Amino acid sequence: MPCPAFWKEVICGVIIVYLCVILVIVARIQTTVDLPRKMVNLDHDMIRTGDILVVGYKHVMGLVISGWSESEWSHTGIAYRDKTGSLWILEAANYYKPYIGTFRIPFAEWLRINRKSNLGIVRYRGPKPFPSDALESEFRKYEAQMQLDTFNLEWRRFLRKRPYTEPFRGVKGPYTCYELTLILLQSIDVVERLHTCSSYTPGDIAWCRIPWSHGHTYDTIAGFYGP
Repeated sequence: MPCPAFWKEVICGVIIVYLCVILVIVARIQTTVDLPRKMVNLDHDMIRTGDILVVGYKHVMGLVISGWSESEWSHTGIAYRDKTGSLWILEAANYYKPYIGTFRIPFAEWLRINRKSNLGIVRYRGPKPFPSDALESEFRKYEAQMQLDTFNLEWRRFLRKRPYTEPFRGVKGPYTCYELTLILLQSIDVVERLHTCSSYTPGDIAWCRIPWSHGHTYDTIAGFYGP
């Protein structure tokens, strides 16, 4: 006879599957409500280190995240311009090799991959200079180490806010893409350490419902066109 713990896991799994179906339906109905009214024809040279790029995906997992967060937006990454001026996106995703897991990807390639999705930018406004070197140093700890978290029972952690603790799964995670964004920004004191990274949503990032640290602020999302 299976033990009670087994049946508990089965029941939880069934509930989550049904919840996902409901969230996909909700997402299809309502995600357009928070599309940005402002659209910009974004030039490569306009993007600065610290700007946050957000994506609204229409595949099943994107719709699940959108439905749960009541937002179009389901993916985030942070722009980083290196000493040579090259523009990279620091993120966690499952594209194709070598862009699987946690990596930096050239902006042009990132845009090619995501160009058919809804795209937005959340611009860093200051007034303090963005801590570029600290961001790059912190990202190196996770790069090629952190595993991307895919849908599982542990996603119940997103259902409520929790007081801040140091990244609770260590460097290797797994974490979702937007948890990585928040871990990095909390680690370099751009976001206040009030709640864990799982306490927020991609929509919260897009619409600046995040407790920025003193001297660090962002504009709310502007949509932009791919090539």
